[in-house]
Amino acid sequence: YFNRAVFLLTVKDDHPDPKEAERQGFRDLSTSKDMDREVVDNGDQEGFKGEQDIHFELLLGRIKGLLLLLRLGYKDKWGLEDLFAEARQELKAAQSAPDHPLFRDICPSGQMQRLDFALIEYHCHLADRREDNDENYDIAVATAAQIAIRMLVEDE
Repeated sequence: YFNRAVFLLTVKDDHPDPKEAERQGFRDLSTSKDMDREVVDNGDQEGFKGEQDIHFELLLGRIKGLLLLLRLGYKDKWGLEDLFAEARQELKAAQSAPDHPLFRDICPSGQMQRLDFALIEYHCHLADRREDNDENYDIAVATAAQIAIRMLVEDE
């Protein structure tokens, strides 16, 4: 549902019925969010949550798709900041286990950089929506810069 939602919302202007494409895209986005929440809430009991590396990748994919929608002018109806917090929590939990599957191909600092890059993109988007003399603009730019500098300092 999520991929179809992003697709429909991205190409809605080229669709024969743009309003229907947008309506279906938002419905798919809502369905996807509900299904993700159900998996997180009930997955352990039902046996289909999967490994934490899969959940982290899912979260990062959701974040990137939603950032694309933000760039296209859509509002954040999902709660990107919550997704960032959840992904960071998954990453921190994985760091306590040296052989965690999340670090099979990419080391812990590399996974953190993937998440931080998306967070920089998010704060740059927030800055783009503000006026240059707006206090929130300064906060968004400063936050993006702090994350980027931290990435440089913490790089292996």
